[in-house]
Amino acid sequence: MNRLYKKEILVGTKFIALLFQLFLLGVFQANGQSTNCDNSNFENGDFSNWQGGTGTPNGNSGNNPGGCCPIVINNFLNSAALIPPRHVITTPIADPNTFNNLIEVAPGGNFSARLGAWQNSFYAQNNPGPFPGSKSEMLRYTFTVTPNSELFVYSYAVVLEDPNVFVTPHSANEKPRFEIKVLDQAGNYVPNALCGHYLVVADSNNAGFQTGISTSASVVHYKNWTTVGIDLTAYLNQTITIEFQVGDCALGGHFGYAYIDAYCAPLQVLAQYCVGQNQVVLTAPAGFSYLWMPGGYTSQTITINNPQIGSVYTCDLTSVTGCVATISTVVQPTLITPDFGYQVDCNLNTVLFYDSTIVLNGTASNWVWDFGDSTPQMSGVQNPVHTYPGPGIYNVSLTVTSVAGCSQTITIPITIPLVTVDAPSSTICSTAFVTINASGASTYTWSPSTGLNVTTGATVQASPTVSTTYTVTGYNVNGCSGTTTAFVHIAPNLVVNITATSDSVCENSSTSISAIGGTNYSWSPSTYLNSSTGNSVISLPLASITYTVIVTDGSGCSGQASIPISLLQNPVITVNSPAICNGQVANLNASGALSYNWSNGATGNTITVSPVLNSTYTVVGSDGFCTDTTTAFVTVNPLPVINVNSPLTVCIAGSIVLTASGAVNYSWAPSLGLSSNFGA
Repeated sequence: MNRLYKKEILVGTKFIALLFQLFLLGVFQANGQSTNCDNSNFENGDFSNWQGGTGTPNGNSGNNPGGCCPIVINNFLNSAALIPPRHVITTPIADPNTFNNLIEVAPGGNFSARLGAWQNSFYAQNNPGPFPGSKSEMLRYTFTVTPNSELFVYSYAVVLEDPNVFVTPHSANEKPRFEIKVLDQAGNYVPNALCGHYLVVADSNNAGFQTGISTSASVVHYKNWTTVGIDLTAYLNQTITIEFQVGDCALGGHFGYAYIDAYCAPLQVLAQYCVGQNQVVLTAPAGFSYLWMPGGYTSQTITINNPQIGSVYTCDLTSVTGCVATISTVVQPTLITPDFGYQVDCNLNTVLFYDSTIVLNGTASNWVWDFGDSTPQMSGVQNPVHTYPGPGIYNVSLTVTSVAGCSQTITIPITIPLVTVDAPSSTICSTAFVTINASGASTYTWSPSTGLNVTTGATVQASPTVSTTYTVTGYNVNGCSGTTTAFVHIAPNLVVNITATSDSVCENSSTSISAIGGTNYSWSPSTYLNSSTGNSVISLPLASITYTVIVTDGSGCSGQASIPISLLQNPVITVNSPAICNGQVANLNASGALSYNWSNGATGNTITVSPVLNSTYTVVGSDGFCTDTTTAFVTVNPLPVINVNSPLTVCIAGSIVLTASGAVNYSWAPSLGLSSNFGA
């Protein structure tokens, strides 16, 4: 079975108004006669859907002005203008003019209407003069006939003050009166003048009237509640109007008033019969006298023993006006399909239940509710209101019983929702944004709107310029709501410090660069770096370059700093590499720098060495920043071994040849007597 459950948020005056309406409909109407014509029975407690009017004196009785005889209505009123004392909604109290024998509400109801004022003092106060009465009043109800309103039943009770003919003689045309007209849309009596028209004038001989209070000048005659039913099946989809009129006497001293009620219903027989039972109860509409066939029974309700399913029973309905209608029914068991809907007030944990049970071939007479929260069951209320101890899921059972005692039960789980909205707080940097996600509901609204890209939906982007608390309200499918806040903290941008072991680097040298101020570091460009991430990197530059580091923290805040690295050219050092003879000294001369350090510990650009073997000397030259290193090689040549022939004697004036060997160049000394100082 498909069910539509109405579930919505009901708060404040809306909830109170609906609760009051349920009170009227569910409590009052459960005790009164229900109707398919809206408020025809006055059970709303007002004149809604009714029209009316009043009549004023107009000279209908010679020199004695009056608005009653015949009744003349010259002031037509809508429902809001129908006010006491001439139009009154009555409650079940006794009418004092009838010795309290007449109750002012139709049997079984909670409200009816009184047409006309019930005492002359009203007229004397509101229309002073020699003729204070002579007023008339009217009520009119119009509806369209449907299959659910083919039976129109009206009830009336009338009170007429009859003048004492020996004190104040009145003709019949001058006495108080009451009139009913049932008209079709063309103004014709429905179904004819006999059935659709009723007129009674104050008189002691009126059938069905009783005697009320009396004085020397008058006696009250009243007719207790009388019910009349009209068969409207021939007027389906047509407009029908029923009009009630009452008038005082033409001479202005005697009153007339009436109580009225009405309802619409299908023109059908209700068969109260459960599957498996051996009796069926048949009920005809109220407001008639009855003749059932077969059997010849004359009561409104009859009981058939051992019924045969499918058997046909007919009933002739005769109204008090003598009109006859015939209806019939086929005996079928009562089938009950219980069902209900509900509305939830989330703030109060209160549920308004609506019975939507379908009863075929019978009438529901009782409803028993088990609300599923261990509270006592509720019986006799069709549309109850129940307050639960808190949110949760409750299994609610409804048992519906018919007039014949048939019953069926349905259990439906209902949910009293608890809406918990979650939206985390966060920290962002200025000029940044954060995405806030709410959960726990179906729809969401956010405030304030400052800094938000949207104000509805589960996800928003917030970019406030100052720290801001956002409020989000979530609603579920029932309209229930929950609220929470999300705080967006604006953190300052990061302050980044960057340093290097040296921001001037000599060729073929490196420098270490470090940054502090965050948790994540990204360096650019990555040229000459050993890494592009981390708080410390090493650069081995081949040219001057500037590095930038971007730093972020866990909140996404960022900052950056830069540092230039300059590449310095190394000096170019030159040095001589002399050759010496063993035993000699060598001068080593370096150039191209400002200071020099030699591997033998000497300093200065020129040093003297006297190696005995070939030797290498390293010199490091510096220009104050960078250095260069080179070497000097000192070659040590061994001394030659010279051999010379040495004649021991030579003749005077003679000569000898001296020959030297073992060398390349020779120098002789002394030169005295030598042919040459050089040569071997």
